Amino acid sequence: MSEDPHGGHDGSLDYHRRMLGDPHRVDAYERAIRALVKPGDVVLDVGAGAGLLSLLAARRGARVHAVESMPIAAVMERLVNDNGLADRVAIHRADLRRIAPVEPVDLVVSDFMGRFVADDMMLDAMRAGLRWLAPGGRACPASIDLRLAPVALHHLAALDVFEAPVAGFDLSALAPVAQACTYPIALAPDALLAPAALHATVRPGDGPAAFVGEHRFTVTRPGRLRGLAGWFEAHLAPGVVLATGPGVESHWDQLLFPLPAAHVDAGDVVTVRLWLDDADQAVWVWRWEGELRRAAAAPLPFALASVGRLAAGAPREVPRLTHGALDAFNEAGGAAFARGDYAAAAAAFTDAVRGLGPEHDDLAPLLWENLGLAFVLGGRPADAIGPLLRALDGDPASREQSARLLVDACFGCGRGRDAARYLAAYEARFGPHPRTR
Repeated sequence: MSEDPHGGHDGSLDYHRRMLGDPHRVDAYERAIRALVKPGDVVLDVGAGAGLLSLLAARRGARVHAVESMPIAAVMERLVNDNGLADRVAIHRADLRRIAPVEPVDLVVSDFMGRFVADDMMLDAMRAGLRWLAPGGRACPASIDLRLAPVALHHLAALDVFEAPVAGFDLSALAPVAQACTYPIALAPDALLAPAALHATVRPGDGPAAFVGEHRFTVTRPGRLRGLAGWFEAHLAPGVVLATGPGVESHWDQLLFPLPAAHVDAGDVVTVRLWLDDADQAVWVWRWEGELRRAAAAPLPFALASVGRLAAGAPREVPRLTHGALDAFNEAGGAAFARGDYAAAAAAFTDAVRGLGPEHDDLAPLLWENLGLAFVLGGRPADAIGPLLRALDGDPASREQSARLLVDACFGCGRGRDAARYLAAYEARFGPHPRTR
């Protein structure tokens, strides 16, 4: 399962807007088509979408068969007419897998690539397009290299939201569901924990069996391992490569395969086997399994799949907070703060807020503030925001420490606009914030 709202082949205008507005994609395909197409060629555009590749080929003097099954075909027809190329582009609104070739073609061109190629679910369509090729014909892309690397992320919102209580409720049952998904992610090059490996080389016409690979990554620096990132390098024409790796700002970004979060050091080893399971022809599933081997800890095995399913759980009782329990939680949390164990402090105050009832309304702000403080000091600024907002109870200037920490937490997790609002509220009530003095 992919948590990408744009995963899979999509007929919406927004999907095509993002592709048309990607300058790296447009430039690479324009250069490739200029290199591959000569006047008089016949070209098949597989999954033509809004028709850009068809227009590029027609402008080079080709006759084009543009095949598109989605309603965007009507938009393509308008664009072909508006650009004076209706005599060179024949639009077929059809499922390419279910129509016979109209004539042999010199070139089959397509953008059938999802973030890790297969996730756009167009492998079958591309295979069907190859039936149109004349002897000696070519495909664009000719091949695609898939790259994979372990990556470090301090905060991953899609997963971390379930690590801390939300409004005091335990949502941790959703964590394994969230981990059993793939996610679009835009990474900087310095997120890599080891050099990227060539996972597989895929060619037009290949099926799911081509997407298997096994790797051994040796970590080169300390960091918090969060997953494996995948991207591609598509060889569109000789000398023309469309790359989507970390640091490239494209509409693809990268695809994240989550792993159990763990601190790693240089020399630690991640072994993994990643493959595409097509046992269910209707829904392909990514599977990745392996092990993290660390010098300072026991091996951490993993076996994950992009299925995103919730397992049943038995009811459990959460006791209401008594004054004796409150004293115990405060004592445990205070002792943890004193020894610098902010994870233990967060655990103590998490237990405390989970037992809050109406009779504790006067005590709640301090408990929530202490939980937020534990998260801030423990390097979890995103998790601190909810508790600190609850401590402030709708008034961003009601508690100096909560207001001050909220500003720090927002800046710490990149919520710049929120940080600016809360900073203004803080300074209007309490004067200069420590970070602006």
